[in-house]
Amino acid sequence: MFKINRHSFTFKIIVTIFLSVIYGLAIAFFLQPSHLISMGLTGIAQLVSSITHLNFGMLYFLLNIPGIILSFCKLGKRFTCYSVTSIIVVTLTTDLVPLLNLPEAFTQDRILNCMFAAMIMGFALGGLLKIGSSSGGLDFYALYCFKRFGIPFSYINLPINALIVILSGSLFGIETMLYSIIFIIIREIILNVFYTNNQKIVVWIIGDDLTNIANYIHNNIGRGTSIFKAVEGGYTHNHKEVIMVVLNVFQFAMLKEEIHKINPNVFVSATKVYDVLGNYRVNK
Repeated sequence: MFKINRHSFTFKIIVTIFLSVIYGLAIAFFLQPSHLISMGLTGIAQLVSSITHLNFGMLYFLLNIPGIILSFCKLGKRFTCYSVTSIIVVTLTTDLVPLLNLPEAFTQDRILNCMFAAMIMGFALGGLLKIGSSSGGLDFYALYCFKRFGIPFSYINLPINALIVILSGSLFGIETMLYSIIFIIIREIILNVFYTNNQKIVVWIIGDDLTNIANYIHNNIGRGTSIFKAVEGGYTHNHKEVIMVVLNVFQFAMLKEEIHKINPNVFVSATKVYDVLGNYRVNK
């Protein structure tokens, strides 16, 4: 019986492609026809494209190159591979839709376009982050700052997105700016339904020798661990080691990606926790 490994590279690439296609379709069919401005590098690419009439897909890809380099050096090769796949798919999707002689928009109602673009893009972005991928853009910089310094996503995204909204109002009018604000709010609500980086998870890892796993958590994820030595297995009565660590959703996705490569025989249990007190850097 063929069994799909949800943590495999192939599965995550397939999911990344699917989510990126619907992300690109939301831009092409809902966002751009109503001249709504998105957040992050997508919004910047839209603004530059509107002013210069350059190709949106090309601008979107070029603006992502510095972030791709940062991600490859600091966030990991696999994460970068997933994110580059997403960027390429979004670029191709937004460029190919106009060539297929399809309707430019399903509806001319800006409120409907605003709502559906926000819901679809929020769902796609949440799904990408959930599997340890991203759509690129400001995610590269926000994730790096979050991983390296514990700076919340909003501290990076909010000032830049506020500037984008203000520029959209000055270039395209107050009405466009107000619709864009509605889009951003709805997208963030949907995104937080599927992915919340502040959500904490307590992870228990049981195995024979967990030194390499503990080192990976310390050096690559940036979290401290508690290690219990000489724990006895209730069934085999063999001596085991246990690691307890508290992670956020993105960090747990990173751990799941690598843990069975480091030690294929470990048992992992993860539970969401309400709060953590003590020496834990909480991102608000």
